[in-house]
Amino acid sequence: MPQSLRSLCTEDIDLGVLKLKGLQSLSLGQCFNRRLPDLPQSLRSLSFGKAFNQPPSHLPTGLEELTFGADFNQPLQGVSFPENLRCLTFGHYFNSSLESLSFPQLLHLNLGYTFNQRLEKVGFPNLESLTFEGYFNQSLAEVSLPGLLCLTLGRHWNQPLDGVALPKLQSLSFGADFNQPLQVVLPCLEHLVLGEMFDQSLAQAELAALQSLVLGDAFDQPLAEAVARFPKLRKLALGKSFRRKVPEAWALRSLEYQGIYVSVE
Repeated sequence: MPQSLRSLCTEDIDLGVLKLKGLQSLSLGQCFNRRLPDLPQSLRSLSFGKAFNQPPSHLPTGLEELTFGADFNQPLQGVSFPENLRCLTFGHYFNSSLESLSFPQLLHLNLGYTFNQRLEKVGFPNLESLTFEGYFNQSLAEVSLPGLLCLTLGRHWNQPLDGVALPKLQSLSFGADFNQPLQVVLPCLEHLVLGEMFDQSLAQAELAALQSLVLGDAFDQPLAEAVARFPKLRKLALGKSFRRKVPEAWALRSLEYQGIYVSVE
């Protein structure tokens, strides 16, 4: 291989026969499913295709971005993840425990559609973005996420929010099944999306920085008590079931409405 090569995209090939010294980005095709050889320490980005389902050994110490494909579902205990890893994405069928693993520099984590494991014993001291896509329905009450800015919860998550601490969270999106009381204090939250089934009072939600609120099709609760709790609200989206009037204070604030025709009380 050329010594100047920095990026490589390849299909099902024996990587051991390639001289990959100096390579920074490696993308393996949909059919690749071989055990990994020693990869160059220069590698910064590694992406696997759909079929890969081998133990992720020999990960370069300088790796910053790691993406697994749909079929990957290997045990991870004992795997040495690089300390400099910044972005980690798992595919559709991944559902292995992350218990006792630590990701000291990880900023972005995407856990695939099937994932449904507890996270209390995982270290995420610097995580900024966390995404669940489907089946995840575990409590987050004892999960330490001190620096999290963006949280997306999948379709089936429906857990109480009691004890969930997200002091720096700016964006929060719930999936379709969520319908728990919104008794939370999120001082930095700016964007909130509540899913299709949510129909709970907003009277006990302390969201002083909230600017954008999206409510799902089932929501039909009074909004009067939310005025003082959402002093910075600028955008409101309401669903098909909403039949109540919007507080006059919000109308006078020139709120941007979406979803349905809105009447003002």
